[in-house]
Amino acid sequence: MKKVMFLSFGIFLLFLLPLANACTLDAALINQDPYPALPGEYVKVVFQVTGLGDSTCGSVTFQLIPEYPFSLDSGVSNEITIRSDTYAKDYSSNLVVPYKLRIDENALDGDNEIKTRVFTSNINNNIYLNRNFNISVEDSRTDFEVHVKDYSYDTKKLIFEILNSGKNDVEALTFEIPDQDNFRIIGSNRYIVGDLGSNEEDVASFEADISKEEITIDILYTDQVGVRRNVQETVQFNPDHFQAKIERGRKIGSVTAFIIGILTPIVVFLIYKFAKKRRIKKNLRKFRHNS
Repeated sequence: MKKVMFLSFGIFLLFLLPLANACTLDAALINQDPYPALPGEYVKVVFQVTGLGDSTCGSVTFQLIPEYPFSLDSGVSNEITIRSDTYAKDYSSNLVVPYKLRIDENALDGDNEIKTRVFTSNINNNIYLNRNFNISVEDSRTDFEVHVKDYSYDTKKLIFEILNSGKNDVEALTFEIPDQDNFRIIGSNRYIVGDLGSNEEDVASFEADISKEEITIDILYTDQVGVRRNVQETVQFNPDHFQAKIERGRKIGSVTAFIIGILTPIVVFLIYKFAKKRRIKKNLRKFRHNS
């Protein structure tokens, strides 16, 4: 009976031995620089592959799978392969893999996913791991609010007011009005505003004949990483607001003209009466003096 128990225990140990020596691999993202990364720039990322101390893993390959908005420079390999039995027992059995990724200039704000893969070449101990990680990106773009501040039907002067409502400052802000129906620019169709900080506002003025209620404008600016961007906006224009302004001006002008028309003859008459009265008094004093 004891022999049977020892034999069973020995078989059990033999069964556990391969499990104890089973290849156990994993991967992690251990560093990102800078954090957050900026669109149009590079980001340095460092991955760590663990579990390479077991020789049963055989050759282990770490593979980076860059997809939009990330890419590698031309000529840079996206994978690295190493034999797991090259590590000594007393040294770290981890593989550190650095990469330098290019971020597309139109990358969105927030976490962007990067895919990786770890696999072995040992057919007796085959491992195939997919690991996805987030790389934090901070959008360098901004938002604008634009409206028509003033328009004169007499002088044709059109004034836009623009607010940088986003969180990023911009440089070389420029307004352009493209050709469009029922809108005729008099003179230049471009106005350079200059630098505009977050939550700051400025104006852009043009001369134009307007006979439409929507105006298309192009806003060009340079973002914080030096990328030149173009945003197209549609600005609402209500001609009634500015026609009413003209009518009010005409009414005020009519009332003013009426008042002036009434007061002028009265003032002239009073001046005439005052001058005549002074002349009579002067002549009377002169007559008395001669007498």
